[in-house]
Amino acid sequence: MRKLSFCLSVFCGLLAISSLFTIPNSQVIAGWDCNHITIDYVTCESCHQATINVQNTPNEISYAEIRIEYNTQELTYFGYDVTGCLPETYGHLTSVTETESGILYAYTMDTTGQNPIPAGLTGCLFKLGFENLVAPDIPEICIVDLDSDVSAWCELPTCCHVNISPESRTVGSEETVQFTAESFYCSETSSYSWEVTSSIGSTIDANGLYTAGINNTSESIQDEVKVTDEGNNNVFDAATVTVSPPPCELTLTPKSQTVLSSETIQFSGSEDGGCNSPCYDWNVTSSIGSTIDVNGLYTAGSGTGTDTVTLTDPCNGDISDTATVTIALDSDDDRIPDSEDNCPDHPNGTNLGTCVKTKSNMIVSYREGGDFITCTSNSDCEATGGTCDMSQGDCNGNGIGDVCECYMDCNNAGAGDGKITGLDLEAVKDEYGRWDCSELDPCYADGNEDSKVTGADLSLLKNEYGRWDCPF
Repeated sequence: MRKLSFCLSVFCGLLAISSLFTIPNSQVIAGWDCNHITIDYVTCESCHQATINVQNTPNEISYAEIRIEYNTQELTYFGYDVTGCLPETYGHLTSVTETESGILYAYTMDTTGQNPIPAGLTGCLFKLGFENLVAPDIPEICIVDLDSDVSAWCELPTCCHVNISPESRTVGSEETVQFTAESFYCSETSSYSWEVTSSIGSTIDANGLYTAGINNTSESIQDEVKVTDEGNNNVFDAATVTVSPPPCELTLTPKSQTVLSSETIQFSGSEDGGCNSPCYDWNVTSSIGSTIDVNGLYTAGSGTGTDTVTLTDPCNGDISDTATVTIALDSDDDRIPDSEDNCPDHPNGTNLGTCVKTKSNMIVSYREGGDFITCTSNSDCEATGGTCDMSQGDCNGNGIGDVCECYMDCNNAGAGDGKITGLDLEAVKDEYGRWDCSELDPCYADGNEDSKVTGADLSLLKNEYGRWDCPF
């Protein structure tokens, strides 16, 4: 009983060829020889394919094992067909089995062992299909008699073709790829031309340098790069470039804000680039109990601190953005942060004010029993004959609000000490009656800033006397 093995390696060119060829002085092993091996080349735009026809004409019927090895990077088996074997009357079995990756076994057997071959029977023809056939490997079939260790090699026909490198690439907008080309089994000097088919304006120069266009969509776009060897019958090859959409970017607004306890901020998100329809998850990290709802409405908690608002889009790869919220101190509850309030300890904001009135041409706060009178409208101040200051009033423009100003804290050469006491009265007495106050020779007791120290300034002193909360 004879046992045979076949191993073959092939490549595909770009010309359609069907060849039956003979290698001189080739050895014949168990009826297999190079005269009965053909290759049909088939070309399509996206792959290189070939069908290998291997036919045996044995002088006797034998149990044959045909092993086709194609386990290389370049060669991929995609189908088979077996025809022309022994008639059914011989009880013949034929099968083709792929037992492991890259190795194909084909068996022919008859149940009687060795018998003369019937007249006119050509033997089995195995048609094997392959794709991705690439040079520069020299194509050949190896026929091995495993019993006697005799082998014969049959070279398959070659054809001129060109290979492009790389075969595929994924890039972003305006990125570049350097393509190269190499021709094999060609008789003439190669001369390459390059072209690109693109819907986004991609380009390629005469040296194969490809530059991607701008992909403003949310989907990947494919370009085709083609190289043609004009020196060898315009054989060509092509590669695919995938231009990815711009990355999806998420922006949260506002990015930072300062609020007071219980105040709200409406946050919003916007996206740019290759994004799917968004779906937002809102979250706030807070130590004072701040919250944010499903629509991005933030509510500050009670107290002061810094919160972090995070917006995440799980529909676009969990991209996210953050914002910072500062919850500021408001000591007088007038809804103006202390850092921005010209009277942080006495209300004079939009939420709460202090009653004031005009005295000696200056706006002064009115107090009862030493306490400021707070208000939310002028009607709260009618009994004192004044008005409600809810506007950060500053009549002398020195940056200190009228409701907390002490005009007569004038001791220490006008530097003051934060209270109105007898020391300030002494300063008034020392300067009382002066009418020549100026920048070069100031009057520290000139509270109403009229360039003299008179009874008007004394009236201001009386209104403020006993205060211990003067800003200075």
